[in-house]
Amino acid sequence: MASVVDALRRVKGDPARVLRAEHVEAACTSAGYQAWRDRTLGPVATVRAMAAQALHGNAPIGEVVRLHKGVFTGPAFCRARQRLPLQVLFELFHKQQGWAMQTIADSSQSAGDDGLWRGHRTWLTDSTGFSMPDTPELQSYFGQPSNQKPGCGFPVCRALLLFDWHSVMLMDFIAAPLDTGEGALAPLAHTSLRAGDVVLADSNFGTFGQLALQQARGVHALCEVQCSREVSFNWRTARSGAELVRKITPRDQIVKWQKPTKRPEWMDARQFDALPACIQLREIRVKIHGQGSRKREVTLVTTLLDETKYAAGALAELYGRRWRIEDSIRTLKHTLKLDVLRCKSVHGVLKELVMIALVYNMTRIVMLDAARRQRVAPDRISFIDALRWWRWAGPDEAILTLCINPRRPGRAQPRVRKRRAKAFPLMHEPRKLLCARLRGRGVRRAK
Repeated sequence: MASVVDALRRVKGDPARVLRAEHVEAACTSAGYQAWRDRTLGPVATVRAMAAQALHGNAPIGEVVRLHKGVFTGPAFCRARQRLPLQVLFELFHKQQGWAMQTIADSSQSAGDDGLWRGHRTWLTDSTGFSMPDTPELQSYFGQPSNQKPGCGFPVCRALLLFDWHSVMLMDFIAAPLDTGEGALAPLAHTSLRAGDVVLADSNFGTFGQLALQQARGVHALCEVQCSREVSFNWRTARSGAELVRKITPRDQIVKWQKPTKRPEWMDARQFDALPACIQLREIRVKIHGQGSRKREVTLVTTLLDETKYAAGALAELYGRRWRIEDSIRTLKHTLKLDVLRCKSVHGVLKELVMIALVYNMTRIVMLDAARRQRVAPDRISFIDALRWWRWAGPDEAILTLCINPRRPGRAQPRVRKRRAKAFPLMHEPRKLLCARLRGRGVRRAK
């Protein structure tokens, strides 16, 4: 791993500095982990080995041992991960956030762009799920989907992710049990935001409670209207829960949403009582053409009320870029193998999440540097090509020109699979019961 650290120091922004010995030791001190033995897998070596594991697609422990030429054993690496406090990794991640923001600013300045949308910091947010091994501890903490019978499913973690819209770096994440709704997680992410920020989200965030909480913090929102809310641009007919303030165009209007009578499940009574009786919002019906998606008509709701500064077409174009978060989640889950985690404890799972987030961001910094040198937008650089360069770069190897993805606007593909899955039935009973039934029929394991 040391050679990879040396190789990346030549990259503008130095994505590997979070792995330097002095920064790892400073994170240990901040986390209260101040005394450790001088051994092969001390905190610095352990963090770097965990980064190498994430860098190689969340590799199994045996492969991590091979990557380090067998200087430690698999059980020793497992014990080292357990010794390392979770707070140390969070300290490194939060430290990296400051460096990432500075790297974004430097990259944007060199490209003649401030990285802002009309003067606003802009964020993409969404939630997703990660599967993990079926252990009693993980089942108890995270839980499994309700449509799966006990013993027949796997625990799933619900995570809310917050990305920078320009560089698509992962700036914050919140992991929680599966039954925690997006509504309950979103207010926790508000601590990463400041007044004037703009958040792009899907329809799950287009509710009165979410929009009112963001308005109270001075944060702007742009999202689709929740499907259960009635929206009409023809005010000759009655519409419940809203009042027309001003018509801008036939498909652009300022309205007042009334506070619902029923409290959302994710909000406690104190929060609900503190909400205002009504909030002023802007509803827009537009056709958007998101990256990699077909053209469709959507109804957007936003707290950006100035139609002169924020034209409907500009808002539609901005919301079309929300699709970037889907690509980033797919990168995390499939390229970095975050879809199915390996650890069998709660702390182990969270450590995996933090390390994969660190590696994801460091790869994005490599992409920012390549975009600056190759004079293209950051999202044109291939993530997997940057990852592959990082995996095998030597300490004296020059940074290669990375692949540039072509722009393919308007591309629409059906969501189907050509390769057939294996024709095995799904498990509907625990494995022990199924094995006992096989033995009852006289089926025995070959010796």
